[in-house]
Amino acid sequence: MFGYVTPDKPELKVCELARYQAWYCGLCKTIRQRYGQMPRLALDYDCTFLALLLAAAAGEEFSCRPERCGYKPWKAKAPVIQPCEALAYAADINVLLYWRKLDDDCADEHKPLALIGRAALTGAARKACVLRPEAAVTIEEGICALSQLEKAREPSIDKAADAFAGMLRSLAAGYPTLEERQRRTLSWLGYHLGRWIYLADAWEDREKDWKTGSYNPFLIADTTKERASFLLYAALHETELACDLLNLQSDKGLIENILYRGCRMRTKRLLEGVKG
Repeated sequence: MFGYVTPDKPELKVCELARYQAWYCGLCKTIRQRYGQMPRLALDYDCTFLALLLAAAAGEEFSCRPERCGYKPWKAKAPVIQPCEALAYAADINVLLYWRKLDDDCADEHKPLALIGRAALTGAARKACVLRPEAAVTIEEGICALSQLEKAREPSIDKAADAFAGMLRSLAAGYPTLEERQRRTLSWLGYHLGRWIYLADAWEDREKDWKTGSYNPFLIADTTKERASFLLYAALHETELACDLLNLQSDKGLIENILYRGCRMRTKRLLEGVKG
């Protein structure tokens, strides 16, 4: 996705920060086990949060053990969440989303690096489509809807954000082991978190999109900072309300830090024009 859903690390306990890193490393190793080395380059913070959230909402059992990092073998062993269904699901979604983004970049902008990346990930994407056919269709339909809005230069910010939000809603609710009540709540959370991610990315890309002439609903609507702030924080507020209704079985403090503090801190920095 875009890498916006991250914790407010200074406010995390030491054990929570280690736990977050364990999920991140667990997703990296799960991608390697399922797809090989190259697709690990697509590793995404947003999909790390997806795995963490789904495991907690579904009450999934998992284990953690110290391992060395293949990319940094000189470092001491660190805790890594071992393969589980939530990590497998997030790994498949990570590959599908990244490949589809590269495919879209190739079609629209003919970026050389996107062409190389798409070619490198095509085999993994085909495998992910077989493993998660419903998710693959959801992503394809969501990206196609976004592309149509971009080509039409749609001036409505809500319509543009809704296409991405609807896609993330379906992906969050599509996790197979959820109880119905948790599924409904995750559908709500996924929609508004997806809306926030799209709006945050569009707001941050305004200057770049203005220079390249790329589609950006904030530019077309000549949106003020105050209006953008309202839209971003309104989406986060709905996400937080949904999180309050989830019966989280694990990592509650870490999840709440990410949604209640990390996303709000990122929003504040975006509105102030601070990069990263």
